[in-house]
Amino acid sequence: MGDGVQAEAETLDQLRSLVAAQLRMEDLKAVVAPLARQEAADTLAPDPTGREAKIRAVLRASGIIDKLSEQVLGQPGAAASSLNAANVPPVPEQQDPAEQIQKDTTTALFGAPLKDGIRPKRGHRYLKVTVIRGRAFVEQPDMQEDPSCSLTVHLLLGDQRFRSTPAMGNVEPQFGFECMFELQTKDLSLLAEAARPLHTVVVRTDVAHHRSVVGTAFVDWRKALYLGTSSAAAELKDVSNPQMATGMLEMRLELFPAQLYLLSRDEVEYRIQHESKREMEASRLFFIYAKQWWGDFLQIRTSHADRLVKLFAYNELGKKLPVTSFMVPLRTRWLETPRHAARFVSLLVYEKARAVGDVGKMEIWRSAHTMLVAGRGDAHDHAILLCGLFLGEDSRIPAPTCDPWAVTETQPGFSMDAYVTLGTDKNNLAHAWVTTIDATGKVSFWETLTGIEYPQTGKHHFRTVGCCFTGDAFYANIQASDAADRTEFVLQDQAKWKSLSSDGIASMRQLGECAVAIPIERCILEDPCAQEAEMELGLRQYIAHFREDHDLATVWDDDLGHLLGQSLWTCEHQRLMGSASVAAFMDDFQTSVKRQIPEGHTFKGFPCQFNHWHTSRVFSTLAKTAQCRAILQTTGDKVRFAARARVFAYPETAASCWVMVGVRFQSA
Repeated sequence: MGDGVQAEAETLDQLRSLVAAQLRMEDLKAVVAPLARQEAADTLAPDPTGREAKIRAVLRASGIIDKLSEQVLGQPGAAASSLNAANVPPVPEQQDPAEQIQKDTTTALFGAPLKDGIRPKRGHRYLKVTVIRGRAFVEQPDMQEDPSCSLTVHLLLGDQRFRSTPAMGNVEPQFGFECMFELQTKDLSLLAEAARPLHTVVVRTDVAHHRSVVGTAFVDWRKALYLGTSSAAAELKDVSNPQMATGMLEMRLELFPAQLYLLSRDEVEYRIQHESKREMEASRLFFIYAKQWWGDFLQIRTSHADRLVKLFAYNELGKKLPVTSFMVPLRTRWLETPRHAARFVSLLVYEKARAVGDVGKMEIWRSAHTMLVAGRGDAHDHAILLCGLFLGEDSRIPAPTCDPWAVTETQPGFSMDAYVTLGTDKNNLAHAWVTTIDATGKVSFWETLTGIEYPQTGKHHFRTVGCCFTGDAFYANIQASDAADRTEFVLQDQAKWKSLSSDGIASMRQLGECAVAIPIERCILEDPCAQEAEMELGLRQYIAHFREDHDLATVWDDDLGHLLGQSLWTCEHQRLMGSASVAAFMDDFQTSVKRQIPEGHTFKGFPCQFNHWHTSRVFSTLAKTAQCRAILQTTGDKVRFAARARVFAYPETAASCWVMVGVRFQSA
């Protein structure tokens, strides 16, 4: 008995010696000291017991305990196994609440998939963002506890996107939303030097599915690199007037898993200041160069002062940037061809930016992220988005050097020779569109608001061409005539086009405010077929009620309604491919209708296209249209009605919804 106790004591002494030696090798004091100072200043755990519990939880989550046991006895948890093998009962450890919370959180995050089935991976670092609540959303008075509208927070960091679940419209909405962005490098120093801001957009959606931007913000999250966990108050700015605040978001930013080695506050602030000085110097030098370039441009021909040549534009922060900084190649698997891309962009609502007061002279160019989540933008926003989709992977736009957020994987794209073009339309108003040049030199103009391609030499509504640009090049038209149909698009000809220095453009693309390649998500409408059936049922009810109000009965012809689907499919593909490509389908529809309609009957139909799928709004528009109203008020013998809806889903919030109301009746 005495020998067994002595053996157990010797085993324990041996384990203590090994652990103590390993701790000296690991220099645990240097590791824990910053963490202890951080927790000591944390007001969330004011009592010493709570601080010790949090430190133990962080050490366990970080893996240092398993690492020590592995190095001491060869495998994680070997200490306990060795004690049990020596018949020494392990001392029961009291489970601390904070430790249990940390364990449960780790299990939940690594065990359950997050948005889109993505789950955090062991060995990777993440930035965990928690959007707690909104404050002072008083820019629009009708947002006082309005259950008929919802608010959604959209976040972008690098090329990663998340959106919150909708919260009820309120002056102080409660979000309680969490997401995790994977950090592209484990080097915290590199993240501190080349960190992308967290772009935040709050979108309001009313009961009629109208979407509007409440405000946007760029959040610098680098405090988390020296605090581990930090709070942030993101001040939302009006998208067309950056000087106007529209609310505030309370956020919490933390590194996950908890890091033992953090940067010092002085190091992070030094890198932020260094980055700011570098960007200011790059901007100063570029502005000096641009001023000289502009002077040379005006000296070539005095009439150049009247041409629409824009070197700079204001971003959502109200900061002046080169127009080339807004361009970035985009990629998505949800668009099959360039024509699908043009159709998608045309379905986004055209909204002329309007500001209040003197800032009306400040034309704000929206980021691609803001335009996509809002589903609307100005003509130049449409042109930049479409040109980015046209460029694809073979674009010459360089990624910033040493940028951990640069996308390095293969990016499928359309690889077209495309340029955003600024000029005037037939009404002599400023306009923006996309110009493409094929391998044979053929030039086409793409109207981004309609998705229609026009040959340069054909009939179109473009009047003059002032300049063309992409992400790495800018060309000003210096030809004697700037007429759109006579301009020669040999952009490398210095006698016809004056270009900006490629080195100067590249230096400005290193700035943190420059556009980044973002993923374009699939349509938010998950089941278009179910939506079609729902719309058809709703339209039938609205039509029946409308005719009842006019003392008219309504009888439905389901067979005729089925035939209308081919016409709607043909209408959409006519917009997509042009009239010539669908002539055969239109002939098929006409043949089918003639066979379906009894002899002596007349058929009338009215197709109409919408950018949304809200049934009440659709019928309201139809009832106000003279042609459709005449159909709804049809009287006669053997009157039969049909209604059909087709929803063609495109990425993000875009969808082309076609509705056709038809009637057949016996002619008098």
